[in-house]
Amino acid sequence: MDTSSSHDQIAKKLQDVGAMLEMQARKLHDDGNEGGALSRDQQELHDAYRALKTRLEDGVRDLAAFDREVDRLEERVTAWMGQVETRPASRPSRS
Repeated sequence: MDTSSSHDQIAKKLQDVGAMLEMQARKLHDDGNEGGALSRDQQELHDAYRALKTRLEDGVRDLAAFDREVDRLEERVTAWMGQVETRPASRPSRS
């Protein structure tokens, strides 16, 4: 596989991770489940995504190592999404 093809595949994978983050953020917002630890985790993941995206745009020398970093971020995002899915949505209490 040539370097250009590898770069394109890694870029697509990173784009997919970003889409996963955005989709979950919209779902959380729609469910009224904002604030607290979820927001901190979400912000940390978004920051990590943006940092990787910037590095990719600036040029990556070691694509294999960068690919592993993207894989680790994808695993973290997937785990976070699983945690979010198991938490009940915030609902106003009925008195």
